[in-house]
Amino acid sequence: MKNLFDVLNEAITDEWSDKIFTIIKPGFLDRSQDIITMFDRAGWKLSQSTIKTLTRDEAKELYKVHKDKDFYDSLCDYMSSGPSRAIIYKRIGHTNSDTFKDVAVLKDAIRDSWGIDDCRNVMHSSDSMSAMEHESGIYF
Repeated sequence: MKNLFDVLNEAITDEWSDKIFTIIKPGFLDRSQDIITMFDRAGWKLSQSTIKTLTRDEAKELYKVHKDKDFYDSLCDYMSSGPSRAIIYKRIGHTNSDTFKDVAVLKDAIRDSWGIDDCRNVMHSSDSMSAMEHESGIYF
């Protein structure tokens, strides 16, 4: 018999196993359709989306894993400077490939196309299941 933790863990894993969370950063909302199209062509469909201007506290929570880095304060200032667009994509025709590596390739292509610098680099994407759950909760 499974304990409650195992049941809940499986439910969360199943819920997120074919999804990814991304953020189009402030100043790049005009590229939303281009980015959505790139994900679409790679087999990802927009599942949920919202536009929100983060408070500084929400930005600090979003990037708390970087709180000891030199760029943390400027990143939080930037992320709370205007509207950003959070998107949850759902994979169509799920494969056994590594979701986070697949999305990293897309993210790099998007950043190479429109990024300005390390901070204003167009988009953020979650790099793990736990990060996805936590980060998406700030927006949705």
